[in-house]
Amino acid sequence: MLMAALRDLQWRRRRFAIAVIGTGLVFAMTLVLTGLANGFRVEAQRTVDALGLDAFMIKAGAAGPFLGSAPIPMAEVQRAERLPGITAAVPVVYGSSTIPDGASPRNVNVFGVPERGPGAPAVVTGRSPATPDEVAASTTMGRAVGADVDIGARRLHVVGLVDDSTALAGQANVYLTVTGAQQLLFSGQPLISSIGLRGKPTGALDG
Repeated sequence: MLMAALRDLQWRRRRFAIAVIGTGLVFAMTLVLTGLANGFRVEAQRTVDALGLDAFMIKAGAAGPFLGSAPIPMAEVQRAERLPGITAAVPVVYGSSTIPDGASPRNVNVFGVPERGPGAPAVVTGRSPATPDEVAASTTMGRAVGADVDIGARRLHVVGLVDDSTALAGQANVYLTVTGAQQLLFSGQPLISSIGLRGKPTGALDG
């Protein structure tokens, strides 16, 4: 029986080789996709953890506080502060923009967060932005403190660096003041993407 099986493999060695190679490729692709998916989760979790917030309040119907967010009036932050169980509520702005990178632009993730308190990531060099024309940039961008960087249609001054801050498969994160991000993403309108919360809310805002 063993000899018969070996003879069969000899006659069908081409099919056998193709089957082995195909199985190996499928297994390799599965490992690659699993690694990518895990990388996305870890990267996203690191970005959220850096903000130091416990939860986010979003507009009804929005998919999330970042991707899929829907603008809400900044005045809602004061209402969120009065919710039972909340110790702090801060405005958070999020969007995407581009920076020059050789012959083609490079995408960056833009966050608008308060200068101090919850929402502001730790900087390893320099300080957090304090005015609308300042930015704290990811070290992956290769910019130094004191440099200028064009983000979208605005030229901003790098005042701080955030260590290895990326999301969405390696796109650099940049952090502006809330006003700075509103000017860049919402044409200066008093809108935000979500409300960052400290504490555990026991209710929701009406409307």
